[in-house]
Amino acid sequence: MAGNSAGIVIVVTNDKLATAAPYRVAAPDAISHLVVDKTAPSPILADFERLGAEIHFA
Repeated sequence: MAGNSAGIVIVVTNDKLATAAPYRVAAPDAISHLVVDKTAPSPILADFERLGAEIHFA
């Protein structure tokens, strides 16, 4: 499903930003939009931006 979508939007809390799940749904560079808290760590967000994600603050 992810591979056939026009884009992937991920909503994530700060405590989950630098963690890995035991399964993989899509590669980090497949994320089109990342919705995060205003206090999300800038270095981690910069990594996602480098991979092409647009960052949105909630």
